[in-house]
Amino acid sequence: MSSQILVEKSLLGWKEVEYEVVRDVADNCVTVCNMENFDPLGIHTEKTTACFEPSLDYIVTKIPRWDLDRFQGMSREIGSAMKSVGEVMAVGRTFEESVQKALRMCHPSVDGFVPRLPLRKAWSNAQNLQQELAVPSSTRIFSLAKALHNGMSVDQIHQLTAIDKWFLHKLRRITQLEQNLGNYNK
Repeated sequence: MSSQILVEKSLLGWKEVEYEVVRDVADNCVTVCNMENFDPLGIHTEKTTACFEPSLDYIVTKIPRWDLDRFQGMSREIGSAMKSVGEVMAVGRTFEESVQKALRMCHPSVDGFVPRLPLRKAWSNAQNLQQELAVPSSTRIFSLAKALHNGMSVDQIHQLTAIDKWFLHKLRRITQLEQNLGNYNK
C-alpha cells in the first residue's frame, strides 16, 4: 500500500513455504494446504486456488510451462519476473511419482526427470553444467538430472542451487532407480 519501501536484508536463497488459508466472514480460518517451493525465494512461482478437499495421502507437483523456445533472443534465466505461459499440475502418492508426471506434461519431448535437455544442445563440459545449476533457468531441472547421473553429490548440488536437500535426495532416488532398471535392459 506504500509508494516506497526500504529493504534492509535480502532473503534471496531462503526456503519459501506458502500456505493456502480459507477465512470466513467471522474470521474463522483453516489451512487447506501448504506448498514448499522447489527453488529458493526469489524465483517466481504460478498461484493456485484452494478449491479442493484437503487430504494427506497425495502430493501435488506444479511446474511452470515456459515455451521460451518460441521467442527468439529470450533469456532462459528465471527470477522474480513472470515468464511462464501457464503451469502443469500432477498428483501422485509420492513426490517422485508426481514430479515425473508433471515433467512429462510440460513438453511433448520430455520423458520425465532425464539428463537430456529438450530442444537444446548437450552440455559440453562440467563447468557449463555447474553454470546451468547455479543460474535458475527454465531447463535447470534437466541439469539436475545430468548432475545426478554424473555422480555429483546432493551437497554439491545444494551448494550451487540452494534447492532444499529433501528434494535433491528424492530426485537422486529417481536417478538411482533408472540406473538400476537399466541394468536389466541388457
